[in-house]
Amino acid sequence: MVVIAIIAALSIIYSSINYKGTQAERFKEGIAESDSLLTKELQYVFEDDSLSVQQFMGNNVVLLFWATWSEKSQFMIDEIYTLADQTDSLVVLAAIVKDARETIDESSLRDGLYYVDGADLFNDLKVPGIPSYILFDPTGKVKYVHIGYQENAGYGLLRDKINE
Repeated sequence: MVVIAIIAALSIIYSSINYKGTQAERFKEGIAESDSLLTKELQYVFEDDSLSVQQFMGNNVVLLFWATWSEKSQFMIDEIYTLADQTDSLVVLAAIVKDARETIDESSLRDGLYYVDGADLFNDLKVPGIPSYILFDPTGKVKYVHIGYQENAGYGLLRDKINE
């Protein structure tokens, strides 16, 4: 009975790890196959206007998927904000997902970041976790994709990827 329980537990662990890897690969494939990622209009959160990644060609652009209720998202946005504040050519599109506009405290949002509704794009790309980001180089090419939170991923790692 114990052997069966151990085998079942190992099977569950393996399946979970494999599923997460599959999700990440689907996300990266979705980005690679998306011909409209640069031109997709993203609605500002508190305005009637919209923007696209393509508008910021000539700069490095981070499209950050995050949620107001996620502490890890806030850590990531703080790190990316610090880097953006030190880097003239970095534009940050903070794509809020899974939040209603009514629940967002506008006064808590950082100046200098572009806050957009990212729920549809988040779902279309099958983003496997929050927070996650896509780094575009100045030509609009996807340079790096990061899924989930790890300390310094929004500052040191992102800075290194920009400078590669």
